[in-house]
Amino acid sequence: MGVIDPELVRFKAQVSPAIGSMNAACSSITNGIKELSSSANSVQSCVENSYDSANKSSVLSNLGRVNEIYNKIVTSIESDLTSFISGAENVISKVEYLDTINAEIAEQQNIINNNQGEEKEQVAAVLAASNIITQKNELFNTKHEEAKKALSALKAMDGSVSFCQEFSTSNYESLKGSLEYGTFEQRTFTSSTGETIDYCIYIPDYKKEVDKLPCLLYLHGSTSSYSDPGWSKYGLTGLIKNQDITPSGIVIMPHIKDHKDTQTLKELTDYVVSEYNCDTDKISISGHSSGAIATYRMINTYPDYFSCAVPISGSNLGSINEEAFGNMKVWAFGGSEEGGDGATSTTIGQYAVNNVNSVGGKGRLTVLGCGHAATDERTFEKEYESPDGTKEYVIEWMFEQTKA
Repeated sequence: MGVIDPELVRFKAQVSPAIGSMNAACSSITNGIKELSSSANSVQSCVENSYDSANKSSVLSNLGRVNEIYNKIVTSIESDLTSFISGAENVISKVEYLDTINAEIAEQQNIINNNQGEEKEQVAAVLAASNIITQKNELFNTKHEEAKKALSALKAMDGSVSFCQEFSTSNYESLKGSLEYGTFEQRTFTSSTGETIDYCIYIPDYKKEVDKLPCLLYLHGSTSSYSDPGWSKYGLTGLIKNQDITPSGIVIMPHIKDHKDTQTLKELTDYVVSEYNCDTDKISISGHSSGAIATYRMINTYPDYFSCAVPISGSNLGSINEEAFGNMKVWAFGGSEEGGDGATSTTIGQYAVNNVNSVGGKGRLTVLGCGHAATDERTFEKEYESPDGTKEYVIEWMFEQTKA
């Protein structure tokens, strides 16, 4: 019976149980970097379509180079790590074959041991078994050398393993966050009338490089009442706070005391737009439920201020007039389970969109298969097919719209 090199034995014992996780890690890392590349493309597209900045060409060029690097890393990882794992599987397979040869030799040795005698049949059996053992020992020696050479070749690829360990999935998450996310803070604003309001604000990291970012004012519903300390976990505010969504512009999310207090909301928006030099032609507004009703009210109160609106599960028929909505782009949403004829029902939401169109605006309604409470969260997370057949996300659509 052949003796297997102890290094081969250790390699099989240590690596064989880990092959599955190694394959999974390779897949996770390559998929992660591909997502980074996709994120870079997304940011590049947002800058191209949404921003009016003196640094625009420079930022686009930088993002292009970032994407080239990601693609090269993916190619390298897929080639090196896949080759390494394949090589490891090859070594393990060769060691397993050596075990099989040894088992066959042991079987023939048992035949010899069981046929110790002078009978013709016993002698023939021992002779046949001895011949097989000789052949198997020669085969073992040949395959043993092949296994040692395969292991030596694999050692030369240690750099691939080191890179795999260095570029872990946690590194990927960090890179992804640095590319896509920005600053989320809770602040306080005081209006000219002395009214104080808390608000959250999201600012993309690349604000440092790009001027004239678009700005979105998001108005929560009455569920997030002013007495609720957990108000920031609901709707779009919660999605951004948890980094489930990474907007490509500035988002203002006030904790509203009174949805009819349009002056405070307008002054807050003016302050943020001025403070961060936002694009005044790209100030959009969205709201859910009571916030959607307030969205219509804000447009009516401040004509020619907003570039577009996304009211969700809400309407206000009385505030739709030609001066305010004549050129307004409105993408409304409702839940299929929102019945009745109240201001937050899908039926009345459709009437509101029809009235927007009747005065010259551009309105449409998308109905989701859900109820009232879940509508706002699903709205911002999903990709929808627009009337012209293209796919688009709500926030990206808002940031791309320019005031008529």
